[in-house]
Amino acid sequence: MQVTVADVSTRSEIRVTIGDTTMAADPRMEDVFDILRHAEMRYLTKEQAYAAIAENGIDALATMDSLEHVSGPDMEDCSDSHMPSAVRQALTEVLLRS
Repeated sequence: MQVTVADVSTRSEIRVTIGDTTMAADPRMEDVFDILRHAEMRYLTKEQAYAAIAENGIDALATMDSLEHVSGPDMEDCSDSHMPSAVRQALTEVLLRS
């Protein structure tokens, strides 16, 4: 939104009132979802990344390294997680957008 006021003294008072408005949804979260939806990686990692970004926004970028995990020899452990660098870069680009 842009409001231009021309030919008004700097000593004048100007009041701008905007009627019934609603905040638009953050398009970055839609873009994050789209990136993760198309990424070829484990679903659990996608869920964890999306949740971190939804909760922490741009600060979640610092936690993306924590999504790297290789399960041990325990056959019950199915927690392998990998965030490909291309996905991390795409998410960074979206989150750094102003």
